[in-house]
Amino acid sequence: MDWDEILIEAAKEGNMVAVKTALEKGANINVKDEKGWTHLMWAKKNGHKEIVEYLKEKGAEDIEIEDIEIEFELYPEKIGDKFGYTDIKGNIFIKPQFDDALYFSEGLAAVKIGNKWGFINKKGNIVIKPQFELALAFSEGLAPIKIDEKFGFINRKGNIVIKPQFDDTENFSEGLASVKIGNKWGYINKKGNIVIKLQFDEARIFSEGLAAVKIGNKWGFIDKKGEIVIKPQFDDASFFSNGLARIKIGEKEFYIDKTGKIISNL
Repeated sequence: MDWDEILIEAAKEGNMVAVKTALEKGANINVKDEKGWTHLMWAKKNGHKEIVEYLKEKGAEDIEIEDIEIEFELYPEKIGDKFGYTDIKGNIFIKPQFDDALYFSEGLAAVKIGNKWGFINKKGNIVIKPQFELALAFSEGLAPIKIDEKFGFINRKGNIVIKPQFDDTENFSEGLASVKIGNKWGYINKKGNIVIKLQFDEARIFSEGLAAVKIGNKWGFIDKKGEIVIKPQFDDASFFSNGLARIKIGEKEFYIDKTGKIISNL
């Protein structure tokens, strides 16, 4: 029987009897789990004050949770009628309290409280107060937000750095973000300047120097100068990864290279 593991789980769950038993059986007073968290840290995180005091009396190292960088992945999950966050094993890490929640990106996640969106860190602390009609994930240090039916961008401090003026947008990628005004899409830089004019019916993120765009009812690819490098001819198109992009012709899907040549079907 692994008494170290039992000690960790007991501290998480607030089971004082199991905590005492594990220590009596020789569990390591400063054992850490695969995430680098001790039983004392879990007891603090989950609000088990009696266990916290007991472990400290027994000589457990008192590490403040605020001093620990949370490097493992957390996943939004709806539990009852609220969203919280769990680890990969399904353990609740941030208690259900939000009306909606997105995945973490660059250490922050967009969450909805009432009818407003803000951002939390991986400790569950609100770092950008709920104030937006909508908020999307951070990418390259900026996140799209919506105010008065228009999209703009904020930085990690919550400051608006590109004023809300767009009807729709995608995240920044490779220094550019696709934006929509009226019924046309183009691209802006991080100063909010339009660098590829509004001319496409749809436009996706840049990856490996190219972006899929739709002209009429067909998709092709442009470079960062806005020049078409693979003519619109596909019924759908995704982004390039490792030199290949998935495209669709009719009901069939294929991979193409950066010349537009079909490499293989799916």
